[in-house]
Amino acid sequence: MNIAILLAAGSGTRLGASLPKQFLEVCGKTILEHTVEAFESSDDIDEIAIVTREDYVEKVSELIGEHHPKLKRVLMGGKERYQSSIAAIEAYTNDEDNIMIHDAVRPMVSKRIIRDCVEALKKYDAVDVAVPATDTILQVDENGPSVRYDRRLRSCAPLHARSSDIHRGRREHEYQDYVQRGHKDIRKLSEPLICGSFFCRLSEKYYICSLLCI
Repeated sequence: MNIAILLAAGSGTRLGASLPKQFLEVCGKTILEHTVEAFESSDDIDEIAIVTREDYVEKVSELIGEHHPKLKRVLMGGKERYQSSIAAIEAYTNDEDNIMIHDAVRPMVSKRIIRDCVEALKKYDAVDVAVPATDTILQVDENGPSVRYDRRLRSCAPLHARSSDIHRGRREHEYQDYVQRGHKDIRKLSEPLICGSFFCRLSEKYYICSLLCI
C-alpha cells in the first residue's frame, strides 16, 4: 500500500496567527483539509494518516474523519518534527508498505507529483522532491564572497520510501538520531529527484494571501 503521512503538529509561530496555520481557513476549508483532499483524490494513495499535537487529535478527527474515507488514523505527535515522524513510523511496520511523508501545510501538492513519486519508487530505493533554488547563492572564502551559478536544488516534499528501508535505517542508527536528522539516510538513496512545485509551502502571510487569489 501507498500510505500518505501528513505532519500537522506544527505550532505556526512564524505566521503569527492565533491558530497553527494548518487550521486556518482558506476558501471555506482549513489548509489541512485542502492537503488531505489532494491525497484523497489521488488514485495512487491507499491510506492517509495525520500526525498532530495531543491537544488537536480530537479536533482533527472531527474535522477530517467523516468526509475522507482514506483517512484511517489520527496519531499523536510531539513538539518537534522528528517526534511526529517517529509516531508515524511506529504506527506502520509492514515492510510491504510504502510511506510518503508530507507536510500538512503544503496543500498545493499535485496528482502529478504524487504519481511521479509512486512510479519512481518502483525503480529506486527512495524518492525526494525538489525545485531549483532561485535565490542567489554566495560562496565565501579567503578572497571574499562570490556568486555561485552552478545548479542548486531545494528539497521540499513529499519524501517517499519503502517502510522496510525506513525501519532498516532505524535498526542501523540510533533511533531518535536517525529520524531527527531529517531522514538524511533515505535522501542519500533518493533517485531521481522529482520536480516539485514552487508554490508548495505556506509559512508566511504572503503565501496565504496568494492562495486566496488563485
